[in-house]
Amino acid sequence: MAALALAWSFPLATVAGTHLAGAGFSDNANFLWNFWWMREALGSGERFFSTPYLFAPFGSDLTLHTHTALNAFAGATLLEGLPPLTAMNVTILGSLFLNAFCAYLLAHRVTGDAAASAVAGLIFGGSPYLAAHLNGHFNLTTAWTLPLFALAVGSAFGLHTRVERRATLSASGHRATLSALGRRATLSGSPVTSAVAAGVILGATAYIDYYYVVFQIAFALFAYLLAARDWSLIARGATAASLRLARVFLALAIADLIVIAGILATGGFDATIAGVRILARDVFNPLQALWLLLAVAGIARWRPALALRPTERWDGLRATMALALVGVVAAVVALPILINGAGVIFRGEYVSQRYFWRNAPKGVDAATFILGNPFHGL
Repeated sequence: MAALALAWSFPLATVAGTHLAGAGFSDNANFLWNFWWMREALGSGERFFSTPYLFAPFGSDLTLHTHTALNAFAGATLLEGLPPLTAMNVTILGSLFLNAFCAYLLAHRVTGDAAASAVAGLIFGGSPYLAAHLNGHFNLTTAWTLPLFALAVGSAFGLHTRVERRATLSASGHRATLSALGRRATLSGSPVTSAVAAGVILGATAYIDYYYVVFQIAFALFAYLLAARDWSLIARGATAASLRLARVFLALAIADLIVIAGILATGGFDATIAGVRILARDVFNPLQALWLLLAVAGIARWRPALALRPTERWDGLRATMALALVGVVAAVVALPILINGAGVIFRGEYVSQRYFWRNAPKGVDAATFILGNPFHGL
């Protein structure tokens, strides 16, 4: 894993004291400033989450700044003998190693297979996502708390995984069915200890990146639900009424496709029908309608439903207490950030752009599901 981090980021290790990682001089310089300011704040007794050096002479609150406080604190304490640039590059290399290693630990706990876990660590640690953000988003390359949190939460909730492999072979008219039941891997350890560890990791993540805190909270909630029930999606099949409904919405979808084709062919139209003016200059609205019509038609045709069954040895009280303990510990660890964040809100200093449904981000490029990430190794 360490060799992967060094080779994958080459030549960063050889120029750690002289070069700033990234495609140019942009966001990466922001993180170098963080490392400098952490040392300045600790040395002068200033509060790290505000600074007089930005927007002088008024200063600026850093709560909503991409502060990478955990990385910067390590650079100012454990690596205090190194210049800020070198310290930052060392933490980047350390994060690349920990990304792969923590993913390995999680996979090994679930599967018990060292080789498969090593592959999992390499996939996570060498992902195109991390490669892209090595251009300067060093908060997002510090992703090792994600698998580590999943590991701790799994132990806190007593999750277990059963691997089933079924292969059906057919030859010479004879059919043989091979069923291999993989071993049951139970996440061991004290639920209280694991919940405290998960809370510490969640709270510490707030000092790295707020996005990852949101991901971890969502993961904890879904892990709780996953541990409580066996979930499966079933298709109940169409009834006569639902089949007629599916055909109606499919016909509407086809009509909508004709409208989309007409707009693309003519550049749009402006017409008045029965006293109602219809203005169509682009296909944005018809496309939204198309996805909704197809979704309703599919639901009516197959009538999907969730089937839930209680899991064996589920202790709801223990798991609920573990979930609450994760939240309490995380809040204590992240208390300085929570206090500063509350101050920003109460002072009326929190501002954000106003979103409208027509000008919000439009989503993902569906072609990437086939072509892959542009930073993919292939």
